[in-house]
Amino acid sequence: MPSTGSAAPATGGARARIPTTAERLRLPLHDRSQSRLAERWGFDLNAADASERAEALLAQAPADPDRLLLAAAVRSSRGDDRGAVAAAQAAVDADDGSARAHTTLATLLAGGDPGAAQRHAARAVELAPDDPIAVYNRGLTAWAVGDHRGARADFDRVAGLLGLAPLPWWQRWRRTR
Repeated sequence: MPSTGSAAPATGGARARIPTTAERLRLPLHDRSQSRLAERWGFDLNAADASERAEALLAQAPADPDRLLLAAAVRSSRGDDRGAVAAAQAAVDADDGSARAHTTLATLLAGGDPGAAQRHAARAVELAPDDPIAVYNRGLTAWAVGDHRGARADFDRVAGLLGLAPLPWWQRWRRTR
C-alpha cells in the first residue's frame, strides 16, 4: 500500500474500470509503496508472513498510526476489507494530520462510500499536495463519482510528479470511452 496505503481502491471484489491515464500509473505507485514498506518494516505485502508480522507489530503499539496503516494495508491485501477500514479509521482518529491515513481510508471507502472517500482523499491532498499517491487516490475517487475531468487532471499531475509524460489527448480520449 502506498505510504502504507493502497493505490487501488477496494471495490468489494470487482475493480472499477479506470482510464488508461490512471492504469499506467498503477505499477509505478505500487512499486513505490512496496519499496517504502520494505524499507520501513523489513517486508512488503507479498511476504508470506506479512499478516503475522503486521499484527505482531500492531500488538506492540496498538495506537500507533503507522502500525495501524500497515495493518490496514496487509488486511486489505488479504481480503479483510472490514478489518482494513477499521485500522485505517483508527489511524485517522489517532493522527488526523496524516495524509497517508486519509488517502488509505479514502481508497478503502471508495467502493462503498464514495462521498466519504472523496472527503478523505481531498484532505490527504490538502495535507500533502505533492504526494503522488494522495493525488492519484483523489483522482480515483473523482472518477468513481463521475468527475472525469477532475480525475484526469489529477492523473496528469501524478504523471508529472513521477517524471512521466502525460498521454496525448487523442490517446486519453480514445482509451477512456
